[in-house]
Amino acid sequence: MKEYIKSRFSKGDVVRNKQTNQDGMTANLNIESSVPGADIEVDGAFVGNTPSTVAVAAGSHQIVVKKKGFTDRSRMLNVTGGMVHLSAELEAGGPDLTAPRVQG
Repeated sequence: MKEYIKSRFSKGDVVRNKQTNQDGMTANLNIESSVPGADIEVDGAFVGNTPSTVAVAAGSHQIVVKKKGFTDRSRMLNVTGGMVHLSAELEAGGPDLTAPRVQG
């Protein structure tokens, strides 16, 4: 039986990557964000942009959803299989990496 879990990220967050663990178990993460086109990282590796569906091995994974000009969302997620829906609410006001830096 497939398990469907819906989770909304607001202050903490979320993949396109085929992985399997030693038992061959995988989970599908359906990841979207309030601002489309945000980068998705799983365990520190870029795996695509929102919206995406990503397969990961069962187990614990650090999921990050981020976009320039918005606050990053991060969440540790333990999956056992099935489909997990993640929705990241990105808020304007993240660091502006294009702003000139003044040293003095």
